[in-house]
Amino acid sequence: MFRNLYGNLGTDEATPRTPNVVLNGNTPVKGVTALDIERTLNSPAKCTITISSKMGERTGYFKQFDTIQVYMAPRNWANPPLVFTGFIDGISDDENIIKLTCYDSLKYLSYETLDEEPNYPDEDAASTIRAIIGGSSYAIPVYNILSSARMFLPSSLKLKGKTRLSAIQLIMSTINASAREMRL
Repeated sequence: MFRNLYGNLGTDEATPRTPNVVLNGNTPVKGVTALDIERTLNSPAKCTITISSKMGERTGYFKQFDTIQVYMAPRNWANPPLVFTGFIDGISDDENIIKLTCYDSLKYLSYETLDEEPNYPDEDAASTIRAIIGGSSYAIPVYNILSSARMFLPSSLKLKGKTRLSAIQLIMSTINASAREMRL
């Protein structure tokens, strides 16, 4: 590969190595040795990133709640797709490696507890989920959530005292236990 004006173009310039991990939207993370993304139905996605830190060279580089983005492709693509966006929840720092435990924004809902019972008997189950997420102080977007599930929740369902995430998981399990045509 050649450049007309600047001479030879290195192969690593033309096709960046993946995975590319970006901290806070603009700082590339160097030394990534392992990456694992776990996705479970109705739960936050978890990303575990292992980073080389010889003699503690990257100690103090990461903070809890910093934003992490992971771009990855099966081969070296010029613009690999974004496969994970989340925040750092846990940091394990040894003298040779740093292990980051990251979650997507759904995990924020596990940090807040419902102080009162949501007013759901007159609302659709999906509307109740939107209201629970919309009431969060973390400003999680709700525009991609269905507005109607065509199902009303039983009056015996009590959500007060549960975290927002566990309340949503309970509602989702109720919907998924219903007749096949009502499932989301």
